Parts: sequence; structure tokens; C-alpha cells
Amino acid sequence: MDEKELDITAEPLKIEFGSFLYNFIMDEGINKRFQNLIENLRTEVKQQKKIEIPAINFVNNTTLSQKEYRIIIYGKIITDTHLYSKDNMDRAVFYGIERHLRKYLFYFDKDFLVTQEELEVLLHSQSREAYRILHYYYSTIRPDKKKAFHWLKKLSYYGCAIDIRLLIFSYRKGYGCKQDSIQAEKLESKYFHCFTYKKNMF
Repeated sequence: MDEKELDITAEPLKIEFGSFLYNFIMDEGINKRFQNLIENLRTEVKQQKKIEIPAINFVNNTTLSQKEYRIIIYGKIITDTHLYSKDNMDRAVFYGIERHLRKYLFYFDKDFLVTQEELEVLLHSQSREAYRILHYYYSTIRPDKKKAFHWLKKLSYYGCAIDIRLLIFSYRKGYGCKQDSIQAEKLESKYFHCFTYKKNMF
């Protein structure tokens, strides 16, 4: 698997569990120990490798067998693991996940996720999808408030109420731009127009 198989617009890190393992891992005591383990790993790799492990979304996937879990990074399954014994269950889950995260840490390297060539293609693609990816990229993967605002502004031209609401917030808070309450008010009227229009369609 290489970066071409990753979807940078997908959820960065998700772990799906079969029902038995999900209930096990969500136990307050077990979950607290697991979160401590991940936080220690997160601190270590940030200091040593300058890589940030994103927040983990835990999901109960009823299509998995009871004691199976899978790790998904940017929409790509990197491992399927089935635990055959209840002995040392917490150790098996904890360190199995830690081992796989260490192995695939490079997928969270900002330079790996999007190559310069891919960025160039997106920058010259005047489409809503390109603007959406670029806004996501500069908001989440390689944070740059000014660039994120630039692409959000282009996104808002398409009239999506969600994008306009985020743009209003940016103008009000000065997120990536100078604070501009007048512009925020103008956009707010446009936002409510969009909302009313969409609501009347149904």
C-alpha cells in the first residue's frame, strides 16, 4: 500500500471492533489504560519523529466477529486481527494496536500524505471537489489558517450552507483573516437564504 491508496479526505484513524471487544475496550478502567498507552505513544513519536497521531474513533462494527478488530487509516484497512483467547485480552489488544500504529506511523507524516505533484494538480483544478480537499488539507493535515480560509472562501461560492456558516465563523473570529463583522453579517443573510431555499425544497 502507498499514499496513492489513501484518501486524505477520509477519517484519519479509526478502529472498528467486534461487539465483544468493543464492550471490553469501552469499559471505563480498560479504556482509561488504553488511552494512557496511546497518549504516551503520541507524545513519544511527536518528540522523536515530529509526527502527530490523530484522535482515534472507536466503532462497534457488528459485521466483525466478536473478538476481531481492524485499524483503518485514511479509509484504508491496514490490519484485521482476530483474538482467539480471552487470556491477557487487554495486553493482546493494547500492544497489538500499538505495534501496528508504530509500523504505519509514516502514514501520518504530513509530507507523505500529499506529494507536491498532487498539490499542483489540485491547485490548478478549479472544481468544488479540489477546493474541498485543499480546505481540508490546510485545516487538518498541514494546518495553515490563511490558506484554509482562502480555499474555504472559494468553496463558499458554490452556495453550500455549511461552508457559508464556517466562513461566517471565520470572519467573526478572525480565523485565517482579519475580523470583519460586517462581512459576516452579509454572509449570514446569504446563509439563511440558502437554508430557507433548501428547507422549502422538501
